[in-house]
Amino acid sequence: MELHKIHFSANSNLIDSQVEISMSGLSPCEIVILKAEMQDNFGIDWESCAVFEADTEGRVDLMTAQPISGTYSEADAAGLFWSMLPNSNAPSKKQIPLNPLEVKLILKRQEALLDVLSLKRHFVLPEVKRIPVREQGIVATLFSQPTLCLGDQKVVYMKKMLRF
Repeated sequence: MELHKIHFSANSNLIDSQVEISMSGLSPCEIVILKAEMQDNFGIDWESCAVFEADTEGRVDLMTAQPISGTYSEADAAGLFWSMLPNSNAPSKKQIPLNPLEVKLILKRQEALLDVLSLKRHFVLPEVKRIPVREQGIVATLFSQPTLCLGDQKVVYMKKMLRF
């Protein structure tokens, strides 16, 4: 028998890229809970969940499977991400700008843990560099790929872009 498994794929790790999430190795028509948990860059914990019924082959594809219940109600591969809710009213901590968000997907049957998958969702690609610009009253951040960064030329480039 196939192991209970969460499958995740995306065309990129960027937070706004299309995702595919599915589950396999379930019994036909088995009821399972898929939960997502993460902590945002302000230190706030978020979570979402959806209850699904496996198809006759023991699979669930979030692109086509409508949740029985949960934090969203229509078939949506990204539903677990956009339907997340904060799980407390705790005040936010200092922001850590643009750090990737680590999301944990948890597959359960009632209280029995079946599988866990952790993934990182990036706001910007890891190779993109953040360069603070503080020059002649300009306060900005330049996002640059390493192959495009020209050292001190960045300030000259920014001035030209802003018509200084």
